[in-house]
Amino acid sequence: MCPSMCQSPAMKVSSLLFLPFLFTVPTVAQTTESHEEHEHFVKFRTQVDTVTPYFKVSKGTTSQNPWNHLDFYNQAKNFQFAIVTDRTGGERPGIFSVGIEKLNLLKPEFVMSVGDLIEGYTEDVDQLNREWDEFIGFIEQLEAPFFYVPGNHDITNEVMEEIWEERFGRTYYHFLYNDVLFLALNSEEAIQGSGGGGIEDEQYEYIKRVLEMHPDVRWTMVFTHQPMWIYENPRRWWDVEALLADRDHTVFAGHYHNYVKRERNNANYYTLATTGGGSRMRGPLFGEFDHIVWVTMTDNGPVVANLLLDGIFDDDIRTEDLANMVNMVSSEVAMTIQPGFNPNVTQQEYTAKIQNYSNSPMKADLHVMDATGTTITQTIPLDLEPNSVVMQDISVDHADPIQVKAAYRYAFDGYPDLETEQIVTLQPQFFHTLADTDRRVKVDGDLSEWGQLRYSSAYALDMTSQTPVDPADGFRFDVSMKRGKLVVAVDVTDDEYYVPGGNPLNQDGIGVIVDANPFGRSSQNNLDQEKVFEDWFPLLITPSDDQVNELAYQSIIGKYMSGALKRTSTGYTAEFEMPLKAIMRRMTEGDGTFRLNVLMNDFDRNGDSHVTLGWKPSWDQPTSALGSGTFAFDPEDAIEEITKEE
Repeated sequence: MCPSMCQSPAMKVSSLLFLPFLFTVPTVAQTTESHEEHEHFVKFRTQVDTVTPYFKVSKGTTSQNPWNHLDFYNQAKNFQFAIVTDRTGGERPGIFSVGIEKLNLLKPEFVMSVGDLIEGYTEDVDQLNREWDEFIGFIEQLEAPFFYVPGNHDITNEVMEEIWEERFGRTYYHFLYNDVLFLALNSEEAIQGSGGGGIEDEQYEYIKRVLEMHPDVRWTMVFTHQPMWIYENPRRWWDVEALLADRDHTVFAGHYHNYVKRERNNANYYTLATTGGGSRMRGPLFGEFDHIVWVTMTDNGPVVANLLLDGIFDDDIRTEDLANMVNMVSSEVAMTIQPGFNPNVTQQEYTAKIQNYSNSPMKADLHVMDATGTTITQTIPLDLEPNSVVMQDISVDHADPIQVKAAYRYAFDGYPDLETEQIVTLQPQFFHTLADTDRRVKVDGDLSEWGQLRYSSAYALDMTSQTPVDPADGFRFDVSMKRGKLVVAVDVTDDEYYVPGGNPLNQDGIGVIVDANPFGRSSQNNLDQEKVFEDWFPLLITPSDDQVNELAYQSIIGKYMSGALKRTSTGYTAEFEMPLKAIMRRMTEGDGTFRLNVLMNDFDRNGDSHVTLGWKPSWDQPTSALGSGTFAFDPEDAIEEITKEE
């Protein structure tokens, strides 16, 4: 069916400027058969003068004129369109609606998208329809035609896919505009969520057929949500790139919420930032900003401008080279300190490894502070040559927690100095032990075979005020390794259930995070979202019913991870199971350790109160001590357990 924007009133044509408008959209359903022989189009045309705009001016008395030239830009084939990027994935309310207001001022001929239009990630039909109604309310305020492209927040399961098709029909399509081919693709076809984007066989055949039908267009524009060119296995995407290689083309994607322009496959491939999606908003050096992309089509191809709320930048605002340079020197990787494991010794010795990965000089100031981060006890200035490493000893005369704040400054040639900082907490640690259960645990939410649970929640943070609190609710837990399985049992005390449906992160729930990499790596884990399932595994379950036998995001995590929950008179109990096979490569690389944390979401007062509780502070918080929550085991025993299971 024709998209809703096809029903708009006919375009009014200026009496002075007659510009061409040829807009074609396939009207048949998205099926293989519909495009085998020919395409069906709805066409809109206005009167055109295909040579020049109409222009008359009074003749002067000399050869001099008060203008530079009369080579008017608005020739027949020139046009402008806009692109909005991710609105969700941690939406910051109000930003996208401002973008719509700006677009109405700019008057693009149409607006493209690259997905993540709603928060999604639920099978609750009512919730999904509310979110789509909200988004369509924004689009109803937009004066220009708007073209939808699905993101992982728009299609993550079959229910969301069905709702998309009910509302918008096709999940991928194409159209022609002034002899430019626009391909709107679906990177979510396999429904594998973030990082699982790809092109499947049927969509590939569609793309191949469309490109064969239009071999001589001026340019080909491709829009997709996930930048599949950075993935190891995007299925048929590499074949799509091969089809595009011999034609002029440009590709736009979103998903990662930071802007990078890459030159590849004889073309420009853009990963866009945000139009309201979650972002630390650290500016162009980090590719983190809210923007609208303004594209002007010319005889030499598209000219791309980034319209930020506070300025206008060309498409080199952040190139791949600059992105790589900034990423290499980011504060998360510049300093590593291995924690100590001798809490009974008063004098604690640490060694900080500071590395300058860049080709530019670097200055670092290490501030050693108390646990609150308010009192500086030592300041150590360091100068690092390009691509160099400095080892710095830090000595303290107590075993209490300390913070080390490192302030870095890089002198990039041709750019302003980049200043970043990194804060780590150090506290002498000790290795935790596994529970010695008598028999293999059945993962059903019943904790009767566990006995006393040895570990309990110790930290709580009010998410509204971002201040520590002392809640009445909490949890106890323990960990076992039997028969090739790593199992975690949790007993939650919670006097009020809040499970409205929708996003599992926005309701009561208990979660386990496991990093099974060797200690030198796991101790530095700061929950980098781009390394989920590579460096750490998140398992979450909510008390949505009396008995729950499936993890949140089960389809993304995979069936090999499992969980179960039972409501109790005092809250609920839960068990999580992870096959050692799934993490054995990491667990046997050296030292027989894994790092674990348990986190609880506790909503009260009908959702108005939100407290997060943890065994240890969340690893992405500065107060989280490096290496906290590390368990030790015998790797040979683990291998034997796997053998028994097989």
